[in-house]
Formats: sequence, C-alpha cells, structure tokens
Amino acid sequence: MNQNKQYNPYALPPDFSLAQAHAKAKQVGYQTQNEQEYCPCCNMAINKIPIGVCEDIIRLQFLGEGIPLFFQSIKLYSILLLLIFVLVGIYNIITTSDLCYKEYHFNLMDSQENEEQGCYHFIGVAYTVNKTELQLTIQAVLAFLGTFLVTGGLFLIKWFQQRNLHYSINSSPSDFTILLRNYPYIHERQQIEQYFMKYFNINPSSIVKIIRPLNIQDYMNDQKKKNEKLQEQQRIYALMTRPQEVREKNDILNKLMLDIQVLDKQISLFEQQVTLNNLYQRTDYVLVTLQEENLVDQILETCNQSRWYEVMMDQVGCCDKLLYYLNNDKQQWKFINGQRIYIRRAPEPLDIIWQNFNTSHSEKRCKRLLALSLNFLVVLVGAFVVYGISYTQNQTKSSDSFYVKYVLSALCALAILIINQILELLIKITSKYEKHTTYTNETRSVMVTQTIMQFINTALVPFGLFIFTDFDQNNLAVSLFFIFLGNLIILPILEIFDPLYIIKLIKQNQILKEQDKRQIILTQQQTHELFEGPDYRIADKYSTIFKSILMSMFYVCIFPYGMMLQIVSLFLYYWACKYTLLRRCSYPPTINRNLNDSTLQLLGISPILISAGSACYQFVLIRTYSNLILHIINMIISCICVGSYLYFRFESKVTHTESALCLNYFEERKKFSTDYEKCNPITMKQAQFQQQYKLE
Repeated sequence: MNQNKQYNPYALPPDFSLAQAHAKAKQVGYQTQNEQEYCPCCNMAINKIPIGVCEDIIRLQFLGEGIPLFFQSIKLYSILLLLIFVLVGIYNIITTSDLCYKEYHFNLMDSQENEEQGCYHFIGVAYTVNKTELQLTIQAVLAFLGTFLVTGGLFLIKWFQQRNLHYSINSSPSDFTILLRNYPYIHERQQIEQYFMKYFNINPSSIVKIIRPLNIQDYMNDQKKKNEKLQEQQRIYALMTRPQEVREKNDILNKLMLDIQVLDKQISLFEQQVTLNNLYQRTDYVLVTLQEENLVDQILETCNQSRWYEVMMDQVGCCDKLLYYLNNDKQQWKFINGQRIYIRRAPEPLDIIWQNFNTSHSEKRCKRLLALSLNFLVVLVGAFVVYGISYTQNQTKSSDSFYVKYVLSALCALAILIINQILELLIKITSKYEKHTTYTNETRSVMVTQTIMQFINTALVPFGLFIFTDFDQNNLAVSLFFIFLGNLIILPILEIFDPLYIIKLIKQNQILKEQDKRQIILTQQQTHELFEGPDYRIADKYSTIFKSILMSMFYVCIFPYGMMLQIVSLFLYYWACKYTLLRRCSYPPTINRNLNDSTLQLLGISPILISAGSACYQFVLIRTYSNLILHIINMIISCICVGSYLYFRFESKVTHTESALCLNYFEERKKFSTDYEKCNPITMKQAQFQQQYKLE
C-alpha cells in the first residue's frame, strides 16, 4: 500500500487488502499533513480524517466549486420556493378552505357530493373550481407578482453565487490557453502564429506552445481491446491448475498472444505517426498556450459576441457565408478562407474527452437530435402507460369502490417514477453517444435533458391527459398528491438506500466469504471497482431537484400543497445527498461552476411556468375567460422576464487583475498539478518521461 509498491491491474487472484485500501482512499475526507501511505492504484491518501455531516459546505471547496454550489443552491431554491408559496399558494389554500370546508361542509369520504360542489380532494388536500370573480382576479394578480418575485430571486441567486462563491484563485493551464474550433487542418505553427499576430497583435514569442488534438478514436479502441485481451489471458492462466488444462488452453493462449502483438504494432504505428505530426490524424481543434494570462483575456474580449448570436451559431451553425460578406474589419478574425472560426477559453486538461475531438460539430448536432428523439419516444410510451391507468381509473367513476381510484392513482404515480428512472438510464447512454468534448458538457447535457424530459413526464403528461381526455378532476387531484408525495418520500429514500449500492455490498460480502473456498476470477482492477463506493452523479441530483421545482412552479396555482411538499422534500434531499457524499460515495471528479451556471439558466423559464399554470387553472379547470387580458399581459411580461434573465449574465471567471497580479505561464506552471500533454492519452507517456528526465 505504499506509494512505491508496484500495482498490476491484471493480477490474479486479487489482493483484497489492497482493494479495501483503495476503497478507503477513494472516500471523501481531509488528508492528514503527515500522511505517508498512498494507494498505488489512484495515488490518493488511504487514511483520511472523516468530515462531519453537519460540516459547513464551504469546507468542501477542495472538491471543486461545483459541490459547495450544489448544496448552497438547494438552500437558496428552498427559500425562493417558500417566498412564492407565501405570495401565491397561501391565498389559494385559504380560499379553498373557505369554500370547501366552511361553506360547502367538505365531506372527506363523499367524493361525489364534493365534486358536485366543485371541490376535488384527497385525504383533506383539496382545490376548488367554484371561486368568485374577485377571488380569481386576486389569484391572477398574485401569479403576476409571482413572476417578478421568481425572476428577482433568480437574479439574486445568480449574483450571490457569482460574487460570493469564488473559492479558489489558483491558476491552471486553462488560464493561459485558447481553444480554436473549425480551424483549417493544413495550417502549421507558423501560419497559426501569423493568424494571432494579424488579428490579435500577439507576438509569436508570446506563444508558448501549440497543440493539435488528433483523431485518437482508433488508438483508444485498440488500447481497450488490448486490455481486454490481457485480462482474458490472466484469467486463463489463473484457472489452469493441471497439465491437461494447459494443453487444452494452449491454442487459445497462442491466439490471444498473436492478437496482443497485432494490437501492439497498431498502437506503436499510431504513436510514430503522432511523432511525425501526421497531417491526416489532425482534428479541426487547436490549443494555443500563451505566456501571460492577460493576453488570453485580451483575445476573449476581442472575440466577445452577442449572447444570442453565439448560441445560434453554436447550435445551428448556419449563415457562415452570409456573415463572411457582411462582417466588418473588427470581425475579420472569424473567417479563414470563408471558414468560420470559433474561439473560447480552453477547458481544464482533466475535463477534456480527447477521443471526441474527431467528431465534427454537424455530426454532433445530428447525434443530439437522434438522442433527443429517442428520449421523446420513451416519454410518449410512458404517456400511453399513464393513459391506460387513468382510463381504468376514470371507469370507476360510477363505481361504489372508494379506494380503487386511489390505488390506481398511486399506481399512476409509480409508473411515472419508473419512467423517470428509465429516462435517467437512457439519457446517460445517449450522452456518451453525443460525443461531447468535455466531461462538463456531457454532465450538463445529462442534467438539462433529464430535467426537461422528466418534467414533461411528471408534470405535463398528467395535465395533458386531463385536457385532451374526458377525465374527472378528482382523479387529477389524487394523482398530483401521490406524485408530490413520491418526490417527498421516495427520492430521499432512494438516495440513502440505493439498490445498486446494496447489490454491490452483497457482492463484496459474497466474495470475501468465498475467497478461501474457490478461485476468484476477478482482476485487481475489477476488484477495486467493485469495492470502491458509488459515483456521485451530480447531474442526476440536479435534474431530480429541478424537475420537482419546475413542477411545483407550474402547479402552484392549481395545487399549492405541492409546493409545500416540495420544500420539505428539498430539506430531506439536502441531508440525504450530503450524507451519501461524505459517508459512502467515491471521491467525485473536480466539478467547476459551469454546471451550476447552466442550471441557473434552466430555471429561467420558471416565470413562464407560473403564468402558464395560472392561466391553465382558470381557462382549463374553471373554464372561464373573465381575466383573459390580465393573463395575456402576464404571459407577455413573463416572457420578457425570461428573456432578460437568460440574456444577462454576471462575469463568472475570477480575474487576478483585482489583486493586481499579472500571471506568467513559466512562473505558474510549477504549481500545476497537470497539463494538456499529461492528460492526452497519446502524449501521456512522453510527457511523463520528459518530466522524469527534468527531475533527474
């Protein structure tokens, strides 16, 4: 377990003490100052100081900005939901109580009498459609004020997190590096230097290095195949205990050896082509590292474009030729021989998925469209399932069975929960297929897609079935109650009692009990993966929270109790997530603030949901158009609020100019924990060799 001990990932049988030490090393905790014992697999400290569950979230900053921001976001969103509930929801509850409980003498068990009076309920949680014109007008005005409240709250949350949660100002290679996309393949270093000199007045001597990411997909596939062959070879050797078995397996071993030799030749050939700077292996990306950080800021300031323009060009990528003829002198940097160039700050070295650089942007858009279509298909299938349950529930309308409808409502909520879990698994798979160039973008894609799809499945599908089919409103009330109750109870429980984690524990115990009785056919690496804690899937947690928040926003005028349940759910989920992070999960990858910034953008549609929910309550459920003009104005204002919120952004990068620092690459690189060459699979060995040579 010493750092100097050799680690063989293909060793058979595995060393279980080493696997258990690896599991301890992967846990979250503070590293002791005099720690001398490291895991030879991941090079992380084995003995750590446990972090208390009640520890201040700011103390978790060593995990990256994303983790503290996640927990603080839950707190801030809970406060925002509470304010909206006080402003919009309480009045609805009061008017419902006055009508259903006082005036109509609400009967809990007699649903038919209550429906005739316009009161729809479940175990005393009710809403009414028999409101007066004055009450409806007041409710619409409160929803109008709610759009301003949620917009102002989101602005304050964005400002607070951008201005007060910059935990680290440590420099990284990203601070000195520019990423160019769609750059010509044939341009060499001299032409790239001329490009920067011509359009940005950057002297060639200020360019430290230029990296052309290569198409390494085949290289990575060969490496993966080689590892699989080696594991299979080690497994066969471990099982051969008699001479007869050696003779029987000899042909298989020879074939494996030949396959490994062929793969070794292909890998060596590719590495030679990299050394020769093969033109045909290049991608259209370029990483340019500059000597001073202020030069990077200067280039990014010059390239700063309209927010909507960048979004359209990045997602649609059209009108390049038209823009080429319409651009002015200050925009000449955008085009090289009519080819549109995109420039932004380079991502962190550990954040890059190098093998995805070879996929063109147009191909990525096609893959994303195909993945989105597949996700919509699952939602559509789920809608048919919910329709079948709701149809059966509706047929019991004239039945004397009081509890059958409630059992079916619970079954409907369970079906929605199962569809959400299927969507979660599917979106994880399709996100890999989309070929994102960074792990942050991949995580962001999972979070955004999952939130939208689960919101449609959880919030819009039940309401849509009510609109387009002849279902009674009492079934809607019961279904909504079970859905919100499921978010309150099931989600925190699943976070604590994760079925996959329980299965993993059972497998660990079985292997430990049987290690002396039989041969364990697991390599050391596979054993490490089995014993380490589950991944901390923060994208899933974000999507779970935001799906529920958006749903409560939409139903705040229809079913205000849902927002009250959601506030309690966020409280329980906060502590469940914090417990699993500090006591169970593996050390999460470094997550920057970009993911949290994307979640803030996603919540920007909340004002529209409040306005739409208020309009649906009056036009669909009550079927009156007395406040039509007010609702139209409310929708227009909410759209303006959303547009202004999405357009406006605070500067998210911590600039060192505030502290009068002018950082130089050669001075700062000694502090870097890694670099682009060390993280690139094709140049990793060469970079490590050069570093070792310099140390010697």
